[in-house]
Amino acid sequence: MRCKSGFSQSALAQKIHYRGSPSISKIENDNTWPDKDTFLMIAEVLNADLHWLITGTLPPSIKEAAELLKPIGQAWIKNTEQEMDTLRDEKFKLELQQKTDKTDNSVRLIELQDSLDEIIARYVKVASLLSATPRTPDDPAD
Repeated sequence: MRCKSGFSQSALAQKIHYRGSPSISKIENDNTWPDKDTFLMIAEVLNADLHWLITGTLPPSIKEAAELLKPIGQAWIKNTEQEMDTLRDEKFKLELQQKTDKTDNSVRLIELQDSLDEIIARYVKVASLLSATPRTPDDPAD
């Protein structure tokens, strides 16, 4: 989690007024257990849930909320994919018409592309949230 938050061991140690990167390494490798004040500072600096930081699990209320919202998010994803397909189909037809009939559809094509770009940006955010799993202390990416 430290790495994903953009901190080196030294930078984190400095932020929490700790003794240096070897001390952070010991915490990360479960060779030492910090006191509660240090846990609080680490959670604040990394913008992490303290419960998760200590246990490696999300608090039950967050888990329950995530499970309740997942079907809604999945339905939104499905509807958004259909909307993107519809816009892509319209764009393809207009591009084909422009090539065959020499019709100038450039304004509508730009509008369609702008709409697609906006929808894709929202889609990527929601999809990444739905597929995201809570990071655990033993996550190899950390």
